[in-house]
Amino acid sequence: MGYFRDYELSPPVLVLRSAGVTGAGSLHDPSSSVVRRMCRMAADVQLAEFLDMLVAVALDAGTGAAAGAPQVTEILTAACDLADPTGNTTPHHVHRVWRVAHLPLPLRPDSPTPDHVKAGLRSYDGMLEELLGGGPRARRHSAPPPDRLHA
Repeated sequence: MGYFRDYELSPPVLVLRSAGVTGAGSLHDPSSSVVRRMCRMAADVQLAEFLDMLVAVALDAGTGAAAGAPQVTEILTAACDLADPTGNTTPHHVHRVWRVAHLPLPLRPDSPTPDHVKAGLRSYDGMLEELLGGGPRARRHSAPPPDRLHA
């Protein structure tokens, strides 16, 4: 399959691209709702993989998060626009998928990932969260009065 060329989107290809989340039963149900679901999953998987590669390349090049995250954000925004022109797949969404799919294993205390790479991943995660609008939000409720804390 080449990029920017027409090709048949058969159920097996969609199951493969969507990481098999819909299961083999999808092969026998080519209804439009199933196909749309597989396409959304494929976009989620592919964009999370793309973000992982962008961060890995930046870390390999020695580019710190302060300099690299804005560039990663710009590239990811363009990729999201290409993958989903409706705007339903946002860079913020892709960052959250990347965080849960790609960060837990390398950041575990027993991971063989070098400490400088762990620090880089954490730095990129934090900077991307800040740039993509997913940072800490203002508290909605004030803290309970001290006398109610132990009630």
